[in-house]
Amino acid sequence: MLPIKIVLLCACLLVTVSSYGQTPTPVVPTDKPNQHNSSPHENPATDTRGTEETPLIIKVLPPANNEEPTNNSSKNKKSESADWWWDKSPEILLALATIGLWIVTWQLVKGAQDTAKRQLMAYVWLDTFIKPYPSVNPDCYAVSLIVTNGGKTWARNLTIQKDMIQQELGDESDPFDLMEQPIGLPMVLGPGQTHELQLGVVERPDVQKLAKGEIRRAYVAVARYQDTLSPAIIRQTQLSRRLNGDMQGGVSFGWLPTHNCADEDCP
Repeated sequence: MLPIKIVLLCACLLVTVSSYGQTPTPVVPTDKPNQHNSSPHENPATDTRGTEETPLIIKVLPPANNEEPTNNSSKNKKSESADWWWDKSPEILLALATIGLWIVTWQLVKGAQDTAKRQLMAYVWLDTFIKPYPSVNPDCYAVSLIVTNGGKTWARNLTIQKDMIQQELGDESDPFDLMEQPIGLPMVLGPGQTHELQLGVVERPDVQKLAKGEIRRAYVAVARYQDTLSPAIIRQTQLSRRLNGDMQGGVSFGWLPTHNCADEDCP
């Protein structure tokens, strides 16, 4: 085996030495001219582009239209918004109807509660009454103040202040502001009860003077009381009436423009 390896190694060395010893192949010159090297004196071909024979055409490209995507995007947004409102409109209408129904129901309940409370509380109102006096062969009129509790509960700590105000011609003062009589003692008045107080008499000659306009006479009163449902609130009712007479001896009452009120409506 060893001699064979030595023989193969020697053969390889011989091949290598022979390859280095070979001479290069000489270049054989040819008579054909070099087609790639043109003569410096050769005239180049005439370029006729851009002349009348061969005009140069320049095509101008239009600018890129960037508005169309924006418009499309805007249209898409509007379409989506319209679709959303169209899809949600039943729910929105139902919500608005529910809110409106809730508000109306709340107002009805509150109104019913206020009405029930108003019906249960005490309500004192005042009125005047005039009748001939005495009942047999009357020669004058008796004037009285009627105090009535028209509510459902007791009127407590009820006080009455009343007065008859006689004014001369030309006196334009409010009769209610001229009241001088003291406030009466407190009392209670039950539901539906009535209390009568005297306001004096009107003589026959005074009726004639009233008819002629020589004198003016007014009757004023104010009731203050507490309600059982809200004892901290002082309620009041005011009355202001003018006495009228005629030449035949008849009398009547007229309402003055102020101080005929109750509670928060009173000045």
